[in-house]
Amino acid sequence: MSKHNFLVGVSIDGPDWLHDNYRRDKNNNPTQARVLKGIKLLEKYNVDFNILCVVHDQNSKKPLEVYNFFKEIGAKFIHLFPLLRKIWDVGRNAPCPCGSGKKYKICCLRANNP
Repeated sequence: MSKHNFLVGVSIDGPDWLHDNYRRDKNNNPTQARVLKGIKLLEKYNVDFNILCVVHDQNSKKPLEVYNFFKEIGAKFIHLFPLLRKIWDVGRNAPCPCGSGKKYKICCLRANNP
């Protein structure tokens, strides 16, 4: 992989106490130890990797801990993917919170519920 300049994306969301809350295997076991083992293999064979981090309700409250952890494991590039959840409590006939000027039922409600 190194010879062909592959770049591998590694999904990890911070230290184990943050990552393992949402990243479980099919038997509900934590996965971070296996992810770190995979990173060690990539390093052993000089394969470049980037971090792919889903920003969720828990790690978003600990940005420095997450960043420092990624630096400790040798991350050179970190890609953040926010986990978005519907936070609007809007009536169907109310103006859409997106600012379009349309009613919510015609705008974002319809787009999110085809």
